[in-house]
Amino acid sequence: MVAGAGDLDNGLFSISGSTLKIANPIPGIGSSVTFRVRTTDLSGLSLEQSFSLTVVGSSLRINEFLANPNASSLKDEDGETSDWVELYNPAGGSVSLSGWYLTDDPTHLTKWQFPDVSFGGSSYLLVFASGKNRRPTDGSELHTNFSLSGNGEYLALVSPEGFTVVSEFGTPTTDYPSQQGGTSYGFFGDPLEIGFLLNPTPAGSNDTGNGVSGFVADTDFGVSRGVLGAHLL
Repeated sequence: MVAGAGDLDNGLFSISGSTLKIANPIPGIGSSVTFRVRTTDLSGLSLEQSFSLTVVGSSLRINEFLANPNASSLKDEDGETSDWVELYNPAGGSVSLSGWYLTDDPTHLTKWQFPDVSFGGSSYLLVFASGKNRRPTDGSELHTNFSLSGNGEYLALVSPEGFTVVSEFGTPTTDYPSQQGGTSYGFFGDPLEIGFLLNPTPAGSNDTGNGVSGFVADTDFGVSRGVLGAHLL
């Protein structure tokens, strides 16, 4: 890596042999980074060139959400048990969410935009899906302009350019499952599974023993309850 025109993001990378490696946290999806390198041949002749790359991947994910709160569920700053969405950053560095989006509508991916907030590596960020539409930058609670349906719908995290879905529950044509009261839904286990979390853990890690893939339907007898007639042969 060398100084010169196009070296703006040299500090994000290192070179090991002939391999370019990430040395520091890089910006989010849709961002561009530029760096400058020099190559020298066996005769000592060298060539310098700058390169520009667009970030097209991210490890950020929606880790857990609650769409059907009950009286014992987490309360927001107004003392109300709102729906909530938990994001997880498994990477080692801080990530800025400025310009990112959350949505519950696959036809409107830019429904609610994050303000200029960041959260660190291996940490969680909680957003209330209350419909209150609050976007503070001072560390106060974040609130989307929509709430979640306990009957099942769509939920997605979208990158700043407004069309790349980074993490989603449900698909544009299939809703996430109908939710149980006071039970959250998200990732658990190693390797990761997706299912219901019996004891929600907002802004905390999801306990492997806390997750189930689904629930058994209520028992349904073929014959209605009551006294059955009988006769002897």
